[in-house]
Amino acid sequence: MKNSCEEFLEAVMTGERPLTGSAAAHVAACPACAALRREAEALARSYRPAKEPPAELDRRVLASAQEELCRIRRRRCFLRRYVPMGAAAAAAAAVLCVVWLQPPAAPVGGPALADARDTITWDMLEEATFELDQELTSRQTAVSETAILW
Repeated sequence: MKNSCEEFLEAVMTGERPLTGSAAAHVAACPACAALRREAEALARSYRPAKEPPAELDRRVLASAQEELCRIRRRRCFLRRYVPMGAAAAAAAAVLCVVWLQPPAAPVGGPALADARDTITWDMLEEATFELDQELTSRQTAVSETAILW
């Protein structure tokens, strides 16, 4: 019986209509397969094809596709036209910044350092820094003592 049920299911799955000899005889004898056939027929009767798409759907889809294509073309045109100019402007700005921010070059053929009158030596700078540091420390001490007395 199992073999006959399999043959019936295969016939139903392949869409064979009307059922041929052995499958039809099996459906008449097997209540499970007969119930399955009734359910399949009821399902087939209840099936309704989908409604036809609106007539204007094609026009709307094509119009939308055309708008998208125009947008892509405009963007491509913009990128092709203005991106190279923007890149060139950015490169020029970078070069100008590098040139402008460089420290000034030493004058060529100018007076030697030994000949300069107002030359500050390292020792002079250290001495001035030391004096300023002492002055700052004494003022901070005076302020803190005044705050404590207050």
